[in-house]
Amino acid sequence: MNTMLNLTVDNAGKPMFVDNYLDTILTQFDIHLNGGPDAWIFNLIQSIFNGHLLGPAQNAINIAGKQAINQAAQKTLGPVNYILPITQDSSVDLSICSSRFTSTWLQFTAKAEIFDSNTWAEAPFKPSAPLPDPDPKGRMIQGVMSDFFFNSGIWVFFSRGQLQYQLNPENLPPESPIKLNTFYFKDTIPPLFEIYPNFFVQTNVKITKMPSLHFSRTGINGTMVGTLAVEVREKNGTNTTAFVLGFEADCAAILDVVQ
Repeated sequence: MNTMLNLTVDNAGKPMFVDNYLDTILTQFDIHLNGGPDAWIFNLIQSIFNGHLLGPAQNAINIAGKQAINQAAQKTLGPVNYILPITQDSSVDLSICSSRFTSTWLQFTAKAEIFDSNTWAEAPFKPSAPLPDPDPKGRMIQGVMSDFFFNSGIWVFFSRGQLQYQLNPENLPPESPIKLNTFYFKDTIPPLFEIYPNFFVQTNVKITKMPSLHFSRTGINGTMVGTLAVEVREKNGTNTTAFVLGFEADCAAILDVVQ
């Protein structure tokens, strides 16, 4: 019996094994009976089976064998969870997009996307240009990652309005050199201290445009656009907005892996 299993993907991009080839060879059916008045009957059955039933029996075994192997393979892969939770409301969905074999290397292209577990809405953008082919010279394994995975996560948290942060006096430890009080800013922002002398201050940072990351061979680049609102805490406990600043920040990083 010879068989060949193919690793492929279903419509959702999940890996699955398919047995596309199964060959069972039955060369001869033998019954050995010596003597007895009824031995010729068994010899006749043997002759009929070898002459007319051997081929159909092989086909039936091939069909049943392929079904059994496919069911066993899917039973093995089926329980694997390809959707992994990362927060209470966010999950990573893993899928295989393509695979390629050459005489020297095997390449898998996989897609990992972060989703909102409540809506499962697709990100409004697609992965960037195709990844470069591997250069396996002197390397056993090489991996290339695009910025799509991280940008899909940024989109989820931005669309939920979670890319904002409030800093108030209670957040700072007592030993902090920075004090969220108008007295601390009297030299840098004199009008703030003049209008609100010795008032507590809190800041609200909010990202107003979805940040984006871009991976390249030279490093990682990102852009953030948002507002910084400064509020003073009135004596009655209410907050009053003193001023709002808009900002745009560009950042760059270089990731170097040392062997």
